[in-house]
Amino acid sequence: MICRPGARHRKEGRRPVNVVALVCRYLRAIWAAAMPANEFQTRIDDAIITEMTNDAPNKESSMQSPLPEPASGVDEENMAILIQKHARGSLVRRTPLVVLAARSYEPQDEHRANIRACFRAIGHPFVVYVLYMLTGVLFFWLLEPDWTVVDSLYFTSMTMTTVGYGDLSPSSTGCRVFTLFMIFGGIIFVLPRLAFMLGSLTLPLSASGRRFLERLSPQTPVDLNGDGTIDYYKPRHAVLFYAKNLLPSVVLTVSVQLISSGIYVALEPEWDYFDGVYHSLVTATTVGYGDQTITNQKAKVWACVHMLVSVIFFGEILTTVSVLGEERAANARRIKELERELDKHLLMKSIKRAMSLRPRVQRDGEGLTELEFVVIMLLELGYVDEPAITPFVKQFRKLDVDGNGRIGLEDLKVLEENSASSLAELRKKQAMRSSFQLTSLSQSTKVDFKVSSN
Repeated sequence: MICRPGARHRKEGRRPVNVVALVCRYLRAIWAAAMPANEFQTRIDDAIITEMTNDAPNKESSMQSPLPEPASGVDEENMAILIQKHARGSLVRRTPLVVLAARSYEPQDEHRANIRACFRAIGHPFVVYVLYMLTGVLFFWLLEPDWTVVDSLYFTSMTMTTVGYGDLSPSSTGCRVFTLFMIFGGIIFVLPRLAFMLGSLTLPLSASGRRFLERLSPQTPVDLNGDGTIDYYKPRHAVLFYAKNLLPSVVLTVSVQLISSGIYVALEPEWDYFDGVYHSLVTATTVGYGDQTITNQKAKVWACVHMLVSVIFFGEILTTVSVLGEERAANARRIKELERELDKHLLMKSIKRAMSLRPRVQRDGEGLTELEFVVIMLLELGYVDEPAITPFVKQFRKLDVDGNGRIGLEDLKVLEENSASSLAELRKKQAMRSSFQLTSLSQSTKVDFKVSSN
């Protein structure tokens, strides 16, 4: 009995797997990762609206279900939203997402920057990699008469990924000189770009895995003032934190090594599966002992792909471990400051920092303002540094022409009514007056802090 595709699934009550839809969703995730926030969804919405407006008479017949009837108490705006959602759902079911994305991806002026960003993320590294490999294959094949084209490709990949098995090596002085240029060129210019490209391609998979683990074990939210908004999450145990963030990358890397081991066993008859696993892991860590020699030409071609992917994936894991350590330490400092109660040490330290940022401000002894406290906490946590803030403080003083500590319409009026020389003289007098006030304040009393002791 011959059944159509998906008939058996429908009989069993299961929905058939749409491979094309899965590929389209993955491509959409890659494209969305290379675009600014909400830019991709905006383009999809524009494509859907275009599909709804173009050829309107034919759209009614293609709807899978009738439009919703107006309900009592629903105004025109809400009814328009309901109709748009209904048409959106019907259109998305009929049209692949990647087609909608392509239709919305017109070469308009506002889209050219994003086109260049996508090319820098994927196209540019690939072009650099191809040029590097072609150069290496051509010169190594000409400089080493005993090497085949596959041997040259194999040695070029070893050079770029710094694996270096030792089964092939340059024999002449000219080839060694060229090899030095290929080593530094591959490490400095090619390999980092390829790592960024593969990271962009695997980011949707890793992010999906982390979101899945987050749903399995969500963090405990904390509301500081009880207004119903989540201010931060309680940190996990170190084991859970690293496992949740590293497990997707580790699973992806281990899967690549296991698959690669099977391919090596199929191409090298004298190897067993353990030999393939051993060779794959030695390659991924760039150790490259060379105790297992690849003799088959097809195996060398696969080794070129395996070396590139494995080294980049393993390097991404090591980089992620370092980044996660810094992120966890910064988050711990942030939570410590958020849970800290007001004491005399914190108040004195914060006011001293505020006085160093704004030495010309004559304080009334009432303490810090809300904005001053926020800026000081950002400085303490290392989110910003003082040299980055100081120029903006100076800019504020320059724009505050009347010297009242605020920027408003009065300052704009003064700027429009006075010339450049008059403004310079006015600012000079203001600076002298502020300096005199600061000197008088420091001689009489630093600050009259009002600290209540409970």
